[in-house]
Amino acid sequence: MGSALGAPHAADGEFLRRFPRVGGNRWGSRDLGSARILLLDSNARVLTRAERVEQESWLSSALAAADADPNIGLVLAAWHHPPFTNTHKYGDDRFSADSFLALAPLAEVGAVFCGHVHGYERFRAESVSFVVSGGGGAAAHPFPRDHARWRHTPAFDATALLAPPFRGDRDRGALARAVSHHLNLPAGPDAPPRWIEGDRFEIRPRQQ
Repeated sequence: MGSALGAPHAADGEFLRRFPRVGGNRWGSRDLGSARILLLDSNARVLTRAERVEQESWLSSALAAADADPNIGLVLAAWHHPPFTNTHKYGDDRFSADSFLALAPLAEVGAVFCGHVHGYERFRAESVSFVVSGGGGAAAHPFPRDHARWRHTPAFDATALLAPPFRGDRDRGALARAVSHHLNLPAGPDAPPRWIEGDRFEIRPRQQ
């Protein structure tokens, strides 16, 4: 919202009051058990050049730290703009691809989660799952009906489904199993919406 309000970071104060645990940072990490989640800022129009350099330097250090930590068995990453999508409204986000994927050794990252696109997609590249889970409650963005026109081959096709929350489980081998749950919109005015189980996929643990 910073660029929309006419000044970079104009909305930061409201954001930081709503999410005090981020400690004033625009990027950072959180540990959930033996999983480490790297949270990044992909808002290229708002970030200054110095902030971009600082974030990329932080990402490199964070990946090295996760690699050196014997207690971390799984590394995940999340940011807003997806590097891959088939939606008509948006194309692949070049900033996140150039600034994040080019730096992140994919062998150390099990999955990447993004939003922005109002729909669900999942891609795989070098055994990494790239999940677009931008439900958000807004209108769905259209996708090409002809799969031959899609720029990437999605591992799961759920373009007509909205709002996928995730549940993750861990097995004894520290492999994460993810399940998306989708809202199936009613077919008629009297038919209630219902949640259905959608995509299932596994997230590879960090290479030891």
